[in-house]
Amino acid sequence: MSTTPYFNVAVGRKLSDQWSGSPTFTTEQQALADELLQSIQPGRDHVPDGTFVVYPTRKDVLFVWCQNQQLWAFLLPMKYYHFIPDPFYWLRTLQVKLPTSLDSDLELQFPVDPPSRTVGQLRSLMEKYDNGILLGSCQAVVDGARIVFRRESPPMELFEAIWQFLPYSTQRTVKVTTFTADVNPTFEMQSIPGAIDPHWWGYVGESKLLNYPEGRYEYHLQVTIDMQDQVEMERMFQRKSSSEIVKLILVMLVLGIIVAFLLTSG
Repeated sequence: MSTTPYFNVAVGRKLSDQWSGSPTFTTEQQALADELLQSIQPGRDHVPDGTFVVYPTRKDVLFVWCQNQQLWAFLLPMKYYHFIPDPFYWLRTLQVKLPTSLDSDLELQFPVDPPSRTVGQLRSLMEKYDNGILLGSCQAVVDGARIVFRRESPPMELFEAIWQFLPYSTQRTVKVTTFTADVNPTFEMQSIPGAIDPHWWGYVGESKLLNYPEGRYEYHLQVTIDMQDQVEMERMFQRKSSSEIVKLILVMLVLGIIVAFLLTSG
């Protein structure tokens, strides 16, 4: 990796309905954090402990996290999230670095050995959770659907398990909240405390995930895990998303037009 091993993360903490933040935690970032909080819990200042919001943008990834009724916000530069698109890994890293003072940004070191996924880890998750939930969820998210679970408390462990089955290109763009008071179009992965209406358009609930139509990604991933093929599994995680393929085609078309123009004009 060509970037420096150390980098800064902007940090904000909300106490008594007021944000305080490190030097680079701007008012715009405070406003975005408040907007996300209001979208998941309209009209209330507090969200349940364990609420974790992941909101990627082109430049940064905003994490909002509630623990012991304290709200924290972290702004991770996208160039680091691009290499390790695992918000649960970053949250654990940030938790042990929580500052007592916000006089400066939080300094992190990019890991020498970034975390990686192994066939053994995924097989263990498939033994712990229902395969239909894990594989159905990852295929639905890859397909562009919004998945929603009904849980009384934020299902952090379940969401992290599902995350391990997603390709990197999807991980980099998916917006997540482990709690929202009602279904929320902002997020591709979400959990609500109330009942799930089976007729919600564009949302796939837990019962439907168990019987979600098997897609190519889900099928090949399961075969790869069953065959314990680490190399092929990593290749599948490196697959390009539909938007990336479209961009590549457009670039090739433009280059083709330029080359054809140069040839005819010469």
